[in-house]
Amino acid sequence: RCMTLDIIFRVVLGLDTNTQYDPKGNEVGNLLENMSQWMGNPQSMNPLRKLNLPKWIMLWWNERKIKRILNAAILKRWELVKENQAEVKPGGRASKDLKLVIDLALKHYRDENVENEAKLNTLSDDYLDTLSDRYESTITLCRMNH
Repeated sequence: RCMTLDIIFRVVLGLDTNTQYDPKGNEVGNLLENMSQWMGNPQSMNPLRKLNLPKWIMLWWNERKIKRILNAAILKRWELVKENQAEVKPGGRASKDLKLVIDLALKHYRDENVENEAKLNTLSDDYLDTLSDRYESTITLCRMNH
């Protein structure tokens, strides 16, 4: 499961997490591990399991921390996409190689908003939330299914 997380982080966001060799040396890996421990056994028939208030608070807190990390990584890539676009001469090609999954999503956003100067300069909060929520869902499912 750690190798899968490393691959997802690297291919989607370009982050080297090294969870395969150092599972505790990565903040997101630690947060996901903590979340999986708070989730408990999903097969449990105990009806009181859903009433565990500390569980829901810790899950919310960990999700908030993960989202902050993901948003920072996405915004870093957004700056590279904007910088790359600024260097393109009419009819020319971009000078930087942006091949990550997040780069494709951000390029699409840029292309869809080419007429809107404000959106070209600042990534909308809604779009940032959508991107980080989708990525967070993927890594959470990956971590909890293994």
